[in-house]
Amino acid sequence: MEGDAGLSESVAREVRACASEPEPMDSQKESPGPRRSSPGKKVWQQRLALLAALMAGAMLAFQWDLPVARWVHAHRALGIVREFFEAAEYYGQAFGTLLIIVTVGVLDPAKKRLLPWLLAASLGAGLTADVAKQLIERQRPRELDLANVEVTTTIRSVLPFLEGKVASHSFPSGHTATAFGLTVALSTLYRRGKTWFVILACLVGVQRVQSLSHFPSDVLAGAAIGLLVGWLITDSKLKDAC
Repeated sequence: MEGDAGLSESVAREVRACASEPEPMDSQKESPGPRRSSPGKKVWQQRLALLAALMAGAMLAFQWDLPVARWVHAHRALGIVREFFEAAEYYGQAFGTLLIIVTVGVLDPAKKRLLPWLLAASLGAGLTADVAKQLIERQRPRELDLANVEVTTTIRSVLPFLEGKVASHSFPSGHTATAFGLTVALSTLYRRGKTWFVILACLVGVQRVQSLSHFPSDVLAGAAIGLLVGWLITDSKLKDAC
């Protein structure tokens, strides 16, 4: 009997020990790790507020478009300053964008699978702006006699495509849209460079005004389009992949 009692007590100790043991490491490995969540309602509220501010700024800028264009025409940048702005333009050009995206693939091979979405965020923003150009036929500042024109006459027609017109109009700026779409995508992949990418995009906007290719209102509208397209692409394709 004493042997049976000792055996029962030993079995009881083993049961208690098993009950207190932690779960196997394999089960811990199977549990999914934390995933980067999509932007919440508050983030999109802030984004929509910025987009609304840009579009409102574009509308308000109509009254300043001609004064700014006239000042730029009278004080054209020369020499190294002009070369600087011309170089900045490549950040918003299709060719320059392609070079930047190829460089990302070369220097960071782990991001190669994301390159098509970088293209979609940047060139997709530019194409969206090009489509929007077909809604309003607006002349570029360099095409106008700035001394003898009113801001209302810079717009030749609304919905020009209904008249069979397809042209590269001034409103909105495709270069600026491309630059800001690229900035959103690059900032998602490389957060430490966000400030620099924003500066580059802003320089593209300044260059478009400085070269008399666009009015300030065109640039603000282009920035809004670029941000919107960039956010939509990055939230759906880049956020969880980084």
